[in-house]
Formats: sequence, C-alpha cells, structure tokens
Amino acid sequence: MIEREKYLKRAKTWNIVLMLLTAFTILMNAAALSSTLNPQRSAYDTFEKAGMDADKMFQHANTLPVKVMFILGLALSVCLVVSYFLAHKKMAADEIPTKWPYLVLIGWQVIDMLFNIVYDPTGVNLTTSRGMLSLVMMYAIACVVPVVVYYNLFHAEKSTEQLS
Repeated sequence: MIEREKYLKRAKTWNIVLMLLTAFTILMNAAALSSTLNPQRSAYDTFEKAGMDADKMFQHANTLPVKVMFILGLALSVCLVVSYFLAHKKMAADEIPTKWPYLVLIGWQVIDMLFNIVYDPTGVNLTTSRGMLSLVMMYAIACVVPVVVYYNLFHAEKSTEQLS
C-alpha cells in the first residue's frame, strides 16, 4: 500500500508539471496563431541574414500542411491539458486515472517529429547527422515528463493489483 501511495504521489507531481508545461505551450501557440495562419514575408528577413533562403522558409510556412499540423497540435494540447486536470482530480481522490493521455502525447511527438523530418524546407534534418540528432533529442526530451507519469501510474496500478 505504501508503494502505491508513493507512485501515485510521484505521478501526481509530474502530472502537475506536465499540466503547466502544456498550458504554457497553449499560451505560446495561441500567441503565435495569427502569424502562423497568415505569415508575413518581412518576418523571415532574419533567415536571410543567417545565410538561409528566406523565400523558401516563407513558402514553407505558408503551406497547408504546416498550418494543419499547427492547428492539430494546438487542439490536441487543449484536450490533453483538460485530461491532465481530470487525471489530477482522480489522483487527488486516491484513484488511478487512465494512462491514454500520456501515450497520446508521446505518439503526437513521434508524428510531429516525423513530419518535421520529412517536411523540412532547408534539408538540414535529413542531410546532416547533427541536425537529425538535435531534432530527435529535442523530441526525446519533450517525452520525458509523460513517460515519468506513465511509469509511475503503471507501477501504482501494479501495486494495487498485487494487493488484490
């Protein structure tokens, strides 16, 4: 019983961290919504100064797949933060919540990473191992918190089943 409480407490703590990170992501994406749906060419001048093809970057940002992925990510983030809140309420009541929201987030991270690898206008992610490694590491870091919550919920559930 003590192990169950320990795992549930850890899951609850990391769930709060995940809830806050997701809420912050929603706020940042909401602030970027208008510039993502209607990008301005002047915003890409800094890429030109960095020696990149600003026109190519602007055309990429102005494509339907980029806008669709952004909207899907924002909508999914809103749904996930609600499910994290509901999970938090269950954990506060000493119940084990469902684990699907954490798996959905990990799955979305994989889909988004693959999209960014395949749909890369600069070709940096595919042509250099450094670009590929940094992209994969960025997404792996983003999956740490949901994996920790999932792990703790899994072990809390396992401890409960052993008591039965």
